[in-house]
Amino acid sequence: MRAKKFFFIAMFAGTWGWLQGPVAPAAPLAKFSPVSQDGGLALFDAAIHDISAIRNYTASWQKGSDLTPIMNPIVKDGRRFAEYTYRGKRGLACSTFWFENVPAPDEGMVYRGIRFTIDYDKDDFAKVSAKASFTDGTGLDAPLTLEPGCKDYDFTKGFRRAKTPITWSTLNYLWLSASADGKGNPLRFRLKRIVMIQEKSAHRTQALANGVSNDVDTPDRFGERLFNPRLKQIRWLEGDFPARRHTRLYLARDASARTRRTAALFAEKYHAHTGVSLETQLLAGTHSQDGIVLRVADSANYNGKPVEPRKEGYYLRVEKNRVLITGFDEPGLYYGMVTFFQLMKNSMRVEDRMPVSCVKVYDWPDLPYRLVSAQGTGAFRNQKPKDNFGIEYMMEWTERFVAGQKANVLFWDLSSRVRYKRRGEFNGNERIYSLEDLKRFGEFCHDRFVEVCPAWQIGGHANWWLL
Repeated sequence: MRAKKFFFIAMFAGTWGWLQGPVAPAAPLAKFSPVSQDGGLALFDAAIHDISAIRNYTASWQKGSDLTPIMNPIVKDGRRFAEYTYRGKRGLACSTFWFENVPAPDEGMVYRGIRFTIDYDKDDFAKVSAKASFTDGTGLDAPLTLEPGCKDYDFTKGFRRAKTPITWSTLNYLWLSASADGKGNPLRFRLKRIVMIQEKSAHRTQALANGVSNDVDTPDRFGERLFNPRLKQIRWLEGDFPARRHTRLYLARDASARTRRTAALFAEKYHAHTGVSLETQLLAGTHSQDGIVLRVADSANYNGKPVEPRKEGYYLRVEKNRVLITGFDEPGLYYGMVTFFQLMKNSMRVEDRMPVSCVKVYDWPDLPYRLVSAQGTGAFRNQKPKDNFGIEYMMEWTERFVAGQKANVLFWDLSSRVRYKRRGEFNGNERIYSLEDLKRFGEFCHDRFVEVCPAWQIGGHANWWLL
C-alpha cells in the first residue's frame, strides 16, 4: 500500500487582506515579460528566462519561519527546468513571479487560463495550489494534484471572491509557497514553464452556449440566506430579533424531559453565539410577549391557517421581540432549533444586538432515514494517526455535519479504532477510542436525535485490522 504524504504548495495571489495575512510583497526589481511561443504565450520558461528574477524568501511575518526555497537550473532528458528544493525546518517558503506587459490575446482569440508544466518523480499525492493575482484587485486559486512524470496542469477555474469575469491579460503576479511543520520539507519538483492558454473566441462562445464548459465564474454566495437542507416553506417578514437583548427561554409547564434537554442544548448554543446566558422559565399560559419559546405541539398556524403536523416537522416564527419554535414531535423541535441557528449565522453582521431576521418557516424532512457515512481513519497495526481524531473531534464533526444538517443516522466504520478490555491482544497504538468514549459519543448523538450505526469490516476485509 502506497504511503500517502501531503505537501502543500500555494501559488498565492491577490491582495492578501482577505487571506488574513500581510499585504502583498513589494514588487521586485525584475519582472517577467511574456513571449509568444508555439502559438501560445509563455509567462515563464526555464529554457529562456532568468530564474534570478524570481523572488525567493521565507515568511518573516510567521514567528520562527525559516523555510526558504532553493531554485537551481537543471537539464533533464534534454529539457531545461527550474528545480525546487527547500532549506529550513518550519514556516512558509515563498516565491513571487511578477509579470509586465501581458499582451491582449491575438485577434479572434481569448485567454481562458494558465497552464503549468511540472515534472515530479514521486507518487505520494503531493498537493499544489495555484493562486493568481490581477491588477483589478481580484484573485483566483484552485488545488492541483501532482502526478509522476512531466505533466500539464490547467488552472482555469477555482475559488474567486469577485463576481466579475476574470480578465487574464491583467495578470499581476503569481506567488508560489510551500510549508513545513518543524521537520523540513523534502518536496522536490521541477517547473518547466507557465503559459497563458488561448482559444478561438467563437469556439468559446459556442461551448458556453451549448453548456459543455463549466469553467465560467460561479456567483459568490457569501452573506446569502442559505439553509441546509432547503426549507419547504419560508416567508420573510420585516425587522429582526435582537438576540443579545433577550435573556428568557420559556417552556410549557408540562414540558417533557426530552424537551428540557433540547432546551438545555439550545441555551448552550445560544450562549456560544451571543454570550448571553438564557434564564429558563415556565409559561403561565400558552404564549409569551417576548423572549424565546420552545414547545412540542400537534398544531400550528402558518400564514393564518392550520398546517399538517408532519413527522419530525416544525414551525418557526421569528418576530421583533419573540421567537417561537414549535416541534410537531421531539425531533421536530430539535430541527427547528437547527434552523434558528442557521438563520442566526446567515446575516454575518457584526452588531452589538446580533440581529436575526424575522421570518416564518414551515418545514419537515422528505425521508425518514437521512444517513451520513463516516468511514473513519483506518490504520494498520500500531500506526497511530498523526491527526487528532479522538472522540472530541468526532463529536464536533457530528455536530456540524450530521446533526447540524438534520441527518439522523451516522454509519461509522470503527475497524481498528476501538480498545477492548477483555481482548488486549487486539489493541495497538491505532486504537484511539475506549468503550467509555463510545458510550459518551452515543449519549451525545442520542441528545441530537442521531442513531449511530457502528460497523466493523469482516470477511476478506478483516485481515488488515483484525488478523
